[in-house]
Amino acid sequence: MKALLPRLPLYLFLLALALASLLGGTPTGYEYALAPWGGDAMGGIVRALVLVSALMAFTTGTPVATVPRWATAIARYGVYGAATWVGVSLLVHSRFFTTPVFLSAMIPEALNWIVFATAFALAARFAAENRENVRHMAIAMLVGGAACAVVGVLAFGTVPGAERFAHRESATFFSPNFAGGFAALLLPLAVALFLYADALIALVLSGAAVALVWGLLLITGSRASFALGLIGLAVALALALIQKIAVPWKRVGGAVALLAVFAFVFGAPMLGRVGGGGEGTTTTKSTTDSGDHSADFRKETWRGTIRMATNNKLFGTAPGTFPYLYPRYASVAWTGHAHSSYLQLAAESGTPALLALIVGVGGVFLAGLRRGKTEETANPLLVPALLGGVVAALGRNVFDSEWILPASGVAFFTSLGLIVGSAESARTVSPDAPPTFARIASAAFFAVTLVLTLLLRAGQAERDLLYVQGQSGSNIAAQAKEAAGRILPPDPQLYAMGNDFLEAAHLSPGGKRFYQLARDAERGGDFAKAVQSYKEAVAADPNNQQTYKALAEAQTKIGDKAGALFTYTDMVRIARSPAGKIRALPELVDTLPAFAYTALAEDAAGRGDKEEATRNFRDAFAIIENYSRTAPAYQLAEVATLGGNTEARRAEVRALLTDRIAPGLRALDPAAVSKEDEAAMLARLDAFATGK
Repeated sequence: MKALLPRLPLYLFLLALALASLLGGTPTGYEYALAPWGGDAMGGIVRALVLVSALMAFTTGTPVATVPRWATAIARYGVYGAATWVGVSLLVHSRFFTTPVFLSAMIPEALNWIVFATAFALAARFAAENRENVRHMAIAMLVGGAACAVVGVLAFGTVPGAERFAHRESATFFSPNFAGGFAALLLPLAVALFLYADALIALVLSGAAVALVWGLLLITGSRASFALGLIGLAVALALALIQKIAVPWKRVGGAVALLAVFAFVFGAPMLGRVGGGGEGTTTTKSTTDSGDHSADFRKETWRGTIRMATNNKLFGTAPGTFPYLYPRYASVAWTGHAHSSYLQLAAESGTPALLALIVGVGGVFLAGLRRGKTEETANPLLVPALLGGVVAALGRNVFDSEWILPASGVAFFTSLGLIVGSAESARTVSPDAPPTFARIASAAFFAVTLVLTLLLRAGQAERDLLYVQGQSGSNIAAQAKEAAGRILPPDPQLYAMGNDFLEAAHLSPGGKRFYQLARDAERGGDFAKAVQSYKEAVAADPNNQQTYKALAEAQTKIGDKAGALFTYTDMVRIARSPAGKIRALPELVDTLPAFAYTALAEDAAGRGDKEEATRNFRDAFAIIENYSRTAPAYQLAEVATLGGNTEARRAEVRALLTDRIAPGLRALDPAAVSKEDEAAMLARLDAFATGK
């Protein structure tokens, strides 16, 4: 036992690496409480394991002192500087924890970055201490990646053959793209272990890992991940040749054959995407992303995020606040992340955080390109493979915010740490030497951070349990209200579940919470208050058509017809702007503008302006016509996106056509809509898929 204790920090870290992809594949948020994998409570386990490993390394672990080089020093200062600046942004925006506003979003994101920097430090320490630890940590990451791939492959196997070309798997991640990015990071590492496997069992297991990771990459249907995974392999091979590492070419041929065989088995989703198969169906468990964003939507999201970053250059808007504050800067509809880790880091935590990280990554590459002592290990290909995987991950993070996930962030920063540690050496410090101030301070920091992580996880787990019970129909208002007053940091979702929408909006002043506050006022019959809250929601999310529609209806109820018409006019303006034309899923027709066109048409008809009324009615009719022709795959995407509101919205759209648009058009032009056309449209609407 005494001999085991110094090794326990490494073993705990290996466990964290193996579990990260299984437990940390979803972003922070109660929306993922029902996800079969991940969720806040599960992601909290990964954070806790990394922090416990660090705490034990500074207390019970063998005291070591690393001997850094100038390149590795740059890498360390850069990575630690980025994480530190995220923490500074948290302190500034929370006013040193004296304001609860957005605190429930800020703390988890700041903890993520502390964990990422800690994973980097632990990987570097263990790699410098013993070169064999590099292989151990690489294997641990691959064990997690292979387990994730097994989940995806088994699910993919249930899909009928003809449908596989239009299908995408996300495995244990919330989105196929993020699963693909994770696979692209691990693929060069898996191949490197296969090429230098020194025993039959190692050869078989590493070959299975290559097949599974490659299969996962293919069944995600992520074209960018596929291309970057191949680029990562090419970079690893090129570095091996440049550094004159002996490459076992017979094994390379075997690896190529393995990739070719499994490309044939699992290549349908990628062929479907490359061949113009469109978005396809997905097993995405997100309410924010049911598939790829269109290229134009992503570009507009980047522009909005750049505006967000340039308006908050020093400290950003606060870690974790992108989903709540981005709409104020957006020219298109809401999205839950920036679709670029670099832009999201700058927007949330400030430009200095991004600059520090860029410097740190530059230091990592300088360290990796200088071979260090990797030749002392049995697998000299590991560092080139790690660099290849990092190149793939850096490319993926241009297109998606992968560091919002514990799984992706821990794997990426561990890879950076392994490269740095492989370029350093370490010496053992006498156990009789008195602990240094740095060692004591580090242990105290990790102890405090671990306690905070465990408290946060306990609160998130209780919230998620209540949310699941509420989704199943249980009345959890009283329990949620009691928990809201007890759990720290204050969680707006708990207050919302406890029907205290005012406090929820105070804690998270975004469009969603103001919308909920307005709905609550409507249920109480206070439509004037509802109008005010809807206006606050519009100010927080200026492109949200659902809020505009609700505002116009509330204005109508209080007799403010002019205000309602002005709001409907705003809806038409948005529908004709980039926010209406450039959509995340262009194939999903937005029906909300049809309500605005109908209201404006009825007003024009009442004023005797037949031409304007006819034009607006026709525009409304065209929207419903296009909507009725939504492909079945996107009907299911609509269900995944709108959840329980889908059927009510579809019924409302049907009633809009039968009760207002068709009669209104016929009153102006009896030949405008035939009974046959209306019946055919209604038949298509009634045949929509429900996913049940």
